[in-house]
This record gives sequence, structure tokens and C-alpha cells, in this order.
Amino acid sequence: MSEGINTHWLMHYRVVALVNQCRRLIRDEFGTRLSLTDPQLRQELDRFAARSQSGELARLMDDIAREAGASDAPPEPEKTAPKRMYRGQPLP
Repeated sequence: MSEGINTHWLMHYRVVALVNQCRRLIRDEFGTRLSLTDPQLRQELDRFAARSQSGELARLMDDIAREAGASDAPPEPEKTAPKRMYRGQPLP
């Protein structure tokens, strides 16, 4: 699952919020605490999601994959704002 995924997948606020929800569900269901600093966190989340009876955990994992994958998309070219004009002269 990590192929094609940004190596800094956990550096996005929305992804961290989703991961924290997953960690709470895993702690409640399995009694296991996962650390955000664990280098194998993504694999552990996948492993627990596969074993879980919770549909919510599977949905959250799909959201994480979508959010982390979206951060890999090439950035859209920045649109330059039209220059402001005053009486036919551009403003600085």
C-alpha cells in the first residue's frame, strides 16, 4: 500500500486527525496502543484494519489512503492573479 504514497504521509493535519481516530478505535477494540512515531505505523494500521470488526476503521483507512495519495498529486500550476489596473496603469 505504500507504493506511490508520499513518504511524508503523516505530515498533513487531516491525515493525522484520521490516524488518531484509527488509533482510538484500535485501542478500544484490541487494547493496543499505537505510537505516531512508529516507523511501521501504516503497516500496523493496515494489519489491525484487516482484523477489525469495525466498518468505521475500514472507512477511515480508505480516507487516509485517499488523503495521503492526494498529497502525492503533482501540484497544480499556480494561477497568477490578474494585475490590478488603475486608469490603464498596473498597480504595484
